[in-house]
Amino acid sequence: MNTPLFQIRLLVWLAALWLLGPARAYAEDFATVTAISAPDTRGRWSPVKQTPAAAKIEADARTPLFVGMPLQMGDRVVTEEARVTIRIGKSEHLTLSPGGDLVLQERSVLQQIGDVYYQVRNAFTVQYGTVQTAVEGTEFIVGGTTDAVDVAVTEGVVTVSNAGETVRVRRGRSVVATSGAAPTSPTKMPLSTARSLRSQAWTLGRPRLRLGFVANGGLYDESAGVEMRYFAAMRVLPAMNIVSDGGHALTPNSLRTGTGLGVEWAVGGFSVGGTAGVTVERWNYECGGQYAALHFGGSAHGRYSIDITRRLFLTGMARATANGSGVEASFGLGGGVSL
Repeated sequence: MNTPLFQIRLLVWLAALWLLGPARAYAEDFATVTAISAPDTRGRWSPVKQTPAAAKIEADARTPLFVGMPLQMGDRVVTEEARVTIRIGKSEHLTLSPGGDLVLQERSVLQQIGDVYYQVRNAFTVQYGTVQTAVEGTEFIVGGTTDAVDVAVTEGVVTVSNAGETVRVRRGRSVVATSGAAPTSPTKMPLSTARSLRSQAWTLGRPRLRLGFVANGGLYDESAGVEMRYFAAMRVLPAMNIVSDGGHALTPNSLRTGTGLGVEWAVGGFSVGGTAGVTVERWNYECGGQYAALHFGGSAHGRYSIDITRRLFLTGMARATANGSGVEASFGLGGGVSL
């Protein structure tokens, strides 16, 4: 055997495998089903691994979707009583509502019916009937029917074209394009509508987690003080969250560190609830002595949050606490992130 020639051939073969490997992986990872949600017997939406109510259609064959299922360009996906989130590449997502039907294409989607929420980057288009929506880096929903297409933008900017006319639609606005007519002028969406659209796309019936912090000031057992609080709220029912909070309060004579666990009711941007907690308080006396105490008690709180992006929000909070050291009342502003 000619050893040098064999080594050259082996190197060429390995190089070809290395070059073709990523291309094959990219093709396999063109799109992936990342979440499926379906209603249970009580009508509540819950995450599932697989459902016959969402499928890939190939000719006359129907293959139920499952979480982790790879999809290719040209695949047609339909949903009945199911919501499905599909990841395109590594960071773009689209969510089909019940009754959806679309075909995946390269940097585009042929939407045939239903509502679809898109979270995509630049150079992406959606064709729904005669209406074309082009993306400038955004999040938006395309719905309605082929005779009257609704486009609502929750982040960024899109252009909507129909009947030879094009309009630009910015965040918080929507347009309607009817068959054979130019798109309407963009109109402002109510904040509750935008929040509802985001919620449907993000949660898919799963708990939604919000993490935040608030800088507070108020009255702590007859002494004015400042406090840094943090909280985590996880949705477990449509209008109820499990909430955990904690904080560090500083007054002229003491330092308080506390933590609590409870529930809250959330409607729109408002959250009202209560927690049971424990607080460790440390005093510094003028004579130089120190003292520590452990207090058990409960607190009530109210928060109002405003989304400023898909992930970030601002919040204001009022809080009242009763424990072994007395009554505390504080108010503050802060922000956080939605996961």
